[in-house]
Amino acid sequence: MSMKNIRKTVLGTLLMCLTVGSLSAQEFLWSVDVDMTFDNREYGKSRYNWPQTIFGANINPLVGLGWRGNSIQVGVSAMRNFGAPTKSMDWNFVFFYNYRDERFNVSAGIIPRRQVIGGSEAFFCDSLKFFDNTIDGLLLQYRHKNDYVELFCDWDGHQTATERERFIVYSSGRYYPLSWLYGEYEVMMHHHAGTGSGLAADGSEADNVVDYVMLYPRVGVDFGGKLWFDKLKVSVGWLHSFQNDRTYVGHYVKPHGMQVEARIEKYKIGIYNTLFAGGSLMPYYDRYASSLYTGTAFYRTRSDVYNRLEAYWHPFQNEKFDLKVSTVHHYDGMKWCSQQLITFNVMIDSDMFRKDSSVRRELRLKRNKKALNEASE
Repeated sequence: MSMKNIRKTVLGTLLMCLTVGSLSAQEFLWSVDVDMTFDNREYGKSRYNWPQTIFGANINPLVGLGWRGNSIQVGVSAMRNFGAPTKSMDWNFVFFYNYRDERFNVSAGIIPRRQVIGGSEAFFCDSLKFFDNTIDGLLLQYRHKNDYVELFCDWDGHQTATERERFIVYSSGRYYPLSWLYGEYEVMMHHHAGTGSGLAADGSEADNVVDYVMLYPRVGVDFGGKLWFDKLKVSVGWLHSFQNDRTYVGHYVKPHGMQVEARIEKYKIGIYNTLFAGGSLMPYYDRYASSLYTGTAFYRTRSDVYNRLEAYWHPFQNEKFDLKVSTVHHYDGMKWCSQQLITFNVMIDSDMFRKDSSVRRELRLKRNKKALNEASE
């Protein structure tokens, strides 16, 4: 879609929302989300990833019409790589229907990826979340306190005269049976179809389709807030994949391994370590690369081990403002390499200006707490 057509669509929707909102009890909604990333990857020593610096920003303005928990929103997602030619911008049209209450969130259309709760590095790497910041399809979520379950379908390739469809179905969830004990899971199915040319392993006409399923169940303990640390979590899980390259292999392979995750944080400074021990989870990476594998490329290690160690400072973390500064160190089974990462996100929306908004409630609580402390002194 051209920039001219995007402007016409957004302006038309804005005028419609203003007109309809002024004639009824329906509510005019708006939001502006800015997402910036500086990611310096010093991966020159690694056999499985490559050095580069990603530095850019997304801006995502949306307008919409809301009624009784429902809304229809439309806008754009504009991404710019800093240092690119002046007129170089990637524009995407965004529109979706949403229903939201205290426990349920349902979205359909071209949906901002920020609505997704799960998505560990084995399933979706940071660069994919930045460059592909929408999902095209359907998102279903249920939340209650610290528990949740979600499911989405992302149609990431449409059928043409020379290609076939590609889509991802993903689900994740978390459940706390006790205040300190929890279980989590992630599961993904990626139907990856290609051009439909060539011969399959048995000599028949090839569909050039890869069936790719990965699951990650895990259990953990959470002592955050119960001991001296603000966050203290350890989990043990099992990554297991089922992959069938119908064209070049013709049968399923099942790479797998154990993964241990640990996080410790105090005064907004923390350490997060992920240790994977097992076979290469991306046996067909040389043929399909990130078109098939959406997780970080370090999981294609053939040295039976991958360790990611992140030391970070996270001074701001809420639904409206998020800033994180990290130094990340990767061990791919052969060499260590490092990464410097700064992520920044801010959202301004119509909810912030309501008298009963979460932002204003938080400010009132802080003011009341300060007044009580001063009165007690």
